[in-house]
Amino acid sequence: EVTYAIAESLAAGAAELLPTFNTSPSPALRVLTAASWGRVDAILADFDGFPADLASKLWWRVKCMTEKRRALPLADLSTACNLLTRLGYQARAAWLLGLADVGIMEHSFHPQLVRAEFSALHYLCPDAVKLESRALKAAGDHSLPAHERLAMAIFVIVSNGKRGSETPAMRQAVELAGMNLEEFTAPLFEWQLARHRLFRATSYLPFVRGDATETFHQLDQAAKSLEAAIPGRRLEELAWNDHAYPMYETLAKTSILLGDAEQAVAASERLIGISQHDHRTWDTRGRSFLAAGRLAEALDAYEQAIPLGGLPVGEAAYHAGWINEQLGNVSGAREAYALSLRVDPTVQVVRDRVAALGSGA
Repeated sequence: EVTYAIAESLAAGAAELLPTFNTSPSPALRVLTAASWGRVDAILADFDGFPADLASKLWWRVKCMTEKRRALPLADLSTACNLLTRLGYQARAAWLLGLADVGIMEHSFHPQLVRAEFSALHYLCPDAVKLESRALKAAGDHSLPAHERLAMAIFVIVSNGKRGSETPAMRQAVELAGMNLEEFTAPLFEWQLARHRLFRATSYLPFVRGDATETFHQLDQAAKSLEAAIPGRRLEELAWNDHAYPMYETLAKTSILLGDAEQAVAASERLIGISQHDHRTWDTRGRSFLAAGRLAEALDAYEQAIPLGGLPVGEAAYHAGWINEQLGNVSGAREAYALSLRVDPTVQVVRDRVAALGSGA
């Protein structure tokens, strides 16, 4: 939905009206979708080679705009590169920005294109250390706008936090992020979302330290900022949901890890109202119920994921099989495990459970 909204706004010449979105689909999504349709011709990384019979009118309008590298206004250029990256055309984005042969450490960011340029360089440079070093430098560069510096600081915090250990760069980025937010001026909706992103990122620091109380305090501040961001138009509602989903998914998963299963269940319930047709919603819901020892409700959650289709069905069916075993429903377990293996026959633990249960004949 977000990607389509970005494309519509770009094609309509209204890119400057887009709010700040939070998440981005994997660039592999188009490739995987094309493969699932058996359309090898749509897998290619060549933007111009996309099959004409799959291209909508909106696609052609976007294509026309992204052929005008030197004529695009900066807001349109930044939006076009964001869109191209979402669609899995990172090389096209780099070409639009003129970054094909640029080194990450030597590049000087344009103040209005920081995130677009950094995203393109992210895919051109496989060295995570260099990327984080360059982002940290940008986070402290006062020639760049405060909201761009904030985004770079958050990148460093999250990148380090995902590795599960505290680092000097992480601590420095947390300090810079706080200062950058103080300098960030924007309409209240955008400012509250920025504050939300900051606190959700900085919760990583107490989390990797093992400080549950401070982790939940930071996440509570993130949630309060999110709830204080009142959307006033359709695109803002979309942006709010785009921030809310990872907020409550993070809160649920963190609560599971830190031993508060009932809070995890409550947080997972928020995901249903935001995106009930997302397999991650039901996986998070199932894990939360399992942590709370509520097996029947966990089974129902995983069964909700199965009709959604795709590779995640394999994992959902495995969990459904395991829960059925615990509930004494051996035939239900066999059926669920069989489905899991049909979707993904490579998982040894599923084979082990099938062997342990036998054929039942």
